[in-house]
Amino acid sequence: AIPAATEVSVMVVAAEAVASARRLATDGSGGKGKVSRDPRLRRCGAGVAACSYVPTHEGELPCFAGGIFSSVAGPQTVPRAELTAVCLALEANKAPHLTIVVDASYIIRGFTRGPRNLVRFSNPDLWGRFWKAVSERGGRETLTLQKLKSHLTPKEILSGVAPWGDVVLNHAADALADDASSRAQLPSGI
Repeated sequence: AIPAATEVSVMVVAAEAVASARRLATDGSGGKGKVSRDPRLRRCGAGVAACSYVPTHEGELPCFAGGIFSSVAGPQTVPRAELTAVCLALEANKAPHLTIVVDASYIIRGFTRGPRNLVRFSNPDLWGRFWKAVSERGGRETLTLQKLKSHLTPKEILSGVAPWGDVVLNHAADALADDASSRAQLPSGI
């Protein structure tokens, strides 16, 4: 029998960086390799990243300051991993207003749709968790979700398609999600 997937989160570097950040990035990963296509065997991961910003003559230089990586409970899908990451960010952050940089349109659509009719959409348990966290932090006006194109090419980055700080945040969240997915993979032979 294939073991059930559970959520296990690990804070990386400085918990205070995530708790106090005004801007975080989140990402989800479906893993790499041959099992990543089989939903029975795949193990997804979620990542949350915070940066500090160092002033330079060229502007602010973003530096990774802390984050969260986590396995994902329930069905192992990338949208579920993306939403788990956003929930973790909301639950860990205490800033009065938070901007979360996401590369998943699914998250933006769900936030725009609001908390109505959750059972009609995929992952209603996680959407319920999301809206509970939004409510506990003071409501929708305390949160901004900003869409960033996923998997930007070097040419797009250099041309300024997205702010450099957001690109660094997204790459850090992506790396944490990939690491979480790798750590959660089932042992070979299952």
